[in-house]
Amino acid sequence: MERFVHSFLNSKKPSCLFAFIFVLFPLFLSESIHFTNVTQKYNVEGASYFGGHGICWVDVNYDGRLDIYIKNHKYRGELYVENILYINYGDTFVDEGLSRGVADAYPFGTHGAVFADLDNDKDFDLFSTTTYGGISPAYNHIYENDGTGYFQDITENISPSQDRDTFSRGVAAADFDGDGDIDLYFTNPLSGIDPFNHQPSPPQKLKNFYINNGDLDLYESGGYFYQNDGQGNFSFVSINISALISSIATGDPRSSALGDFDSDGDLDIYITDRVKHNVLLRNDVDDSNWIQVEILSDQTGGAGGIGTKLCLYEAGHLGEPGFLKGFRELTGEYGYLAQDMPAAHFGVNHSLKYDLIIEFLNGEQRTLSSIAPGQKIQTAYILPPLDLSGERKLNKGLLYYEDVIQLKWNANSGNSDLIKYRIYKIEPWRKFIYIDEVTADVFIYNVRNTTQGLQYTVAVTAVNSQNIEGAPAFVTIE
Repeated sequence: MERFVHSFLNSKKPSCLFAFIFVLFPLFLSESIHFTNVTQKYNVEGASYFGGHGICWVDVNYDGRLDIYIKNHKYRGELYVENILYINYGDTFVDEGLSRGVADAYPFGTHGAVFADLDNDKDFDLFSTTTYGGISPAYNHIYENDGTGYFQDITENISPSQDRDTFSRGVAAADFDGDGDIDLYFTNPLSGIDPFNHQPSPPQKLKNFYINNGDLDLYESGGYFYQNDGQGNFSFVSINISALISSIATGDPRSSALGDFDSDGDLDIYITDRVKHNVLLRNDVDDSNWIQVEILSDQTGGAGGIGTKLCLYEAGHLGEPGFLKGFRELTGEYGYLAQDMPAAHFGVNHSLKYDLIIEFLNGEQRTLSSIAPGQKIQTAYILPPLDLSGERKLNKGLLYYEDVIQLKWNANSGNSDLIKYRIYKIEPWRKFIYIDEVTADVFIYNVRNTTQGLQYTVAVTAVNSQNIEGAPAFVTIE
């Protein structure tokens, strides 16, 4: 096994059943559990030659909808199989992996892949691995997201150089060395101590599970579901209740991950299959027994909040162990070749309210109180300014009249240690164009040289004394 830990920030820009140990964000179970197979409805069956190997849920283009990245493996003699990036358009998914630059097409397919904000620019980049099978090259790759869900291969910029064949399998993203940026780790099932020895040992055959409420329930590969009674005791939930027969009908399931692709508050399951079509199971629970938390930007200014810990308590009992209702840590990958959506999901009682402690990697904490269930909370290490608005004005103070857009906003009381605000113009494909910055006691700004009849989108961010930039607030002016 090879350990690969790389601090990416400084290099920015210049058959047996395989199983999976897999922590599912809790799903608060109402009186019934039911999933519906909606694979064909949403056009997400995978490749015609099958070969489904791994899956990541992630919003690559920042439109608020979860997309699906499928890692494919050679099957039926097919080599150089392309990976799939299903973009979520609400009523269907479309494969845009090739046009967006992440099809990969390794000779023997992709194994590990993880999406993380490696360069702290508030979008999700991709690190992917492959396994050598007698054909070169079999190199690992890093792809940088341009902010719109299109990727550029920047592998040549990283160290150590990724120019030798590897047997890489799983990969994880986390701050291993505690320096505030995201490092990478991948495994190599090798027989010798040379990490590039081309004589791999036989892969171990392991029993693996997908693990799934204010407590954690268990979903086992092959479609069996076990409910936690809150004390760590599990009881079997029959197939007739869970409606997971579609999962049991899989041929050689390789990985599975959870994501709320339809934004209804419950957790859906996508399963990759090496010898049959992949499966998307939509969760049909319809209640408000849930709270989701998304970290828009963390202590580095990056998206996703990997390494952030969240503790949910019954309201009025913050920090009291007896009232802890859930603990989550946002991590880069789960189990065998899978990545859940980058958000924390808590199963709760809809009739109660809750307090939440969010602890970032640098130890700083944010507290939210009296949270009502049935909502998705978006928060950040540095919060966006409030009430951002824009209005067209005619500047008559010059020798000529000038069209301007007057921006106004309010300070966010959840922030401290701010020194300034930055103003950006947002061009197509979510490209941030720097305009100007003002001190933290200024809450109005005129964007000059605008044109009547053109639509403008503007963003304002808060910046602290360590020059960490927070999540943006946006406004569109017609």
